[in-house]
Amino acid sequence: MSSPDPSSNSVIASSVQSDKDPFVLYSQALHTYTLRLWTESRRLAEEKAREKQRRREEQARAQQGDGKPYNSQ
Repeated sequence: MSSPDPSSNSVIASSVQSDKDPFVLYSQALHTYTLRLWTESRRLAEEKAREKQRRREEQARAQQGDGKPYNSQ
């Protein structure tokens, strides 16, 4: 039976150690926070664009109704 490769243990150890590194933790937290802000900003922008489009469509319908006299024959 062969002994485990020592380099694989060091990779695992360094991965565990980097998870506890304050800079790595800060970077991960900052990434998560920034992604959350960006997602919320996109959601609000899309909601605003939908509302603006809805108002334009309503205004166009209102102008069509007001601008054309009813012609019954």
